[in-house]
Order: sequence, then C-alpha cells, then structure tokens
Amino acid sequence: LASPVAMAVSFISDRQAWVGTYSNGLIRLNLDTGDVQKVAESVLPLSKIKAQFLAPDGKLWLGGDGGLYVYDPRRQLSREIDLKNQLAAGASISSLTMDRAGDLWAGSALGLYRIRNVLHRDLAANYEVKVYRNERANTDSLGHDVVDCLLLDDVGRL
Repeated sequence: LASPVAMAVSFISDRQAWVGTYSNGLIRLNLDTGDVQKVAESVLPLSKIKAQFLAPDGKLWLGGDGGLYVYDPRRQLSREIDLKNQLAAGASISSLTMDRAGDLWAGSALGLYRIRNVLHRDLAANYEVKVYRNERANTDSLGHDVVDCLLLDDVGRL
C-alpha cells in the first residue's frame, strides 16, 4: 500500500476496496491481484485520512487531519466541505456515518458536524453544515467536544 498505516476501508465490491491511509491519502486496492491505484493529491488533497464513508450514491466521504472532503470516483473530482473552523483541532475528522435521512455526521476533536441531505448532490452544491458542541449552560448539549466514534442503532438513532 506504500503506507504503513491504513485507517479506513470501504468495500466497493468483493474484489475492490478504497483504503484511506494516514500518510499516503486514498488508495484503490484490487483484492485479487494486490494492485493499488493511488488517487493523486491534485484530485484529493487529503493525505492523512482517519475516517471514510461510502455513500449509497457512490460518493466517498473522507475525513482526517485536514478536514472533510467528498470524492466522486466516477468523475475523479473532490471538494472540501467548509466546516467553518476557527481552530486546527476542529479540522481533524475522526468518524463518519450517515443517517436514514441522508445526512452525514462527522465526529471531530471540536464537536459533531451534521451535513444535511448529501445524497445525489453535485459536488458544487452548497452543503448545509451544523455543529454541535458542549455548552456548559445547556444540559442537552454534548457531554464533551471530542467525538471519536459514531454509530447508528437499530432504529436509526445516533
């Protein structure tokens, strides 16, 4: 893989997988032959990938040290999603999942992000982003700003 640290894997088929690495970006791996194809940094400028999510529409959502990106493998184009961070820690995305409504959720060192209605949208679309953080005066807010893992339960609750 040309990288000692694989952080995330998404299976495209029984024979193909996307591998997100922590030093060499995104790689397409042929599981039968072992052949690898690196996505160029000019196409996807995120080299330290920590999390990825393959959406039902075929787009790959990638997060890591450097922010959140959506990659369209068919068009070989990517786009950074503006999370409006003021601090570098917020740009470190550590987990991704999608709910039943088609909203993408991204956990980070600076809160939880919700990106609304991401399915079947053009890369140039304006994505609505909302951030959830710990608010001391609000007992319904997050208990802590660091969100390292995201899971949905059987009924679709985050």
